Amino acid sequence: MWSNDDAESNILVSRRRWTAIQIGAEHTVDASSFYEGKRHKVVWRFANRQVSIDGEDGMECVVGLPVGELIATDPAC
Repeated sequence: MWSNDDAESNILVSRRRWTAIQIGAEHTVDASSFYEGKRHKVVWRFANRQVSIDGEDGMECVVGLPVGELIATDPAC
């Protein structure tokens, strides 16, 4: 969530990939975000234990957030 918790996006990554991301691996995922009930395309980019989420038309949603600050849940639970 970002923008006063008005926007959100979720992705699903394997446990193996998540472990790699946490130690600094690069990974990029195309996803959707939702803002004011509308769907938008975003790109999640992981590198150096940080994540940035970029939207359409150069919009920067999240910049250089440590991956430890993400809300991560295990869907198997």
